[in-house]
Amino acid sequence: IRMANQQAADYYAQAADYFYEHASQVTVEDNNRHGQSLWSAALNYDRAQLWDEAIKVYEQFIQTRHGDPKRLRAIRNLARAYMADRQYEPALAQFQRLIEDYPRSPETYSSLVNMAQCQEVVGQTEKAIETLTSVIDDHEAITPESGEYREALIELGRLYHTNGDNDPG
Repeated sequence: IRMANQQAADYYAQAADYFYEHASQVTVEDNNRHGQSLWSAALNYDRAQLWDEAIKVYEQFIQTRHGDPKRLRAIRNLARAYMADRQYEPALAQFQRLIEDYPRSPETYSSLVNMAQCQEVVGQTEKAIETLTSVIDDHEAITPESGEYREALIELGRLYHTNGDNDPG
């Protein structure tokens, strides 16, 4: 399984390289194809777990594709790539950017638990607890039936357990 996963990662990396090269070639002549290839390159670098390349291409996508509907996903994916690369401060900055600029987007809702995890790693445990508690207690769009709610509840329990605190509720 490990060899198959490594082979898949290699293929994703090759595909990403081809998509990125294609995006570079069609920049002037076809803006739409440029955006599609740039997005595909970023996703494939992400799947190959080549975080430096994924970060670079997600940043380029965000900078050049202001009207693209995938832009919010790119910001979320950029933050997750930083997080996977253990660059928690930049990841936290991207999550906060997403939350401040697009507070009612599905990408924002799906980023709250990741943001709390980054907050905990950088020593902002109280903020992490506040973020998770806001998801569980009074979030306007996240209900107990949603995956985000369950993730927040599990993460909050883990956070209390790790810190040796009792859940005040």
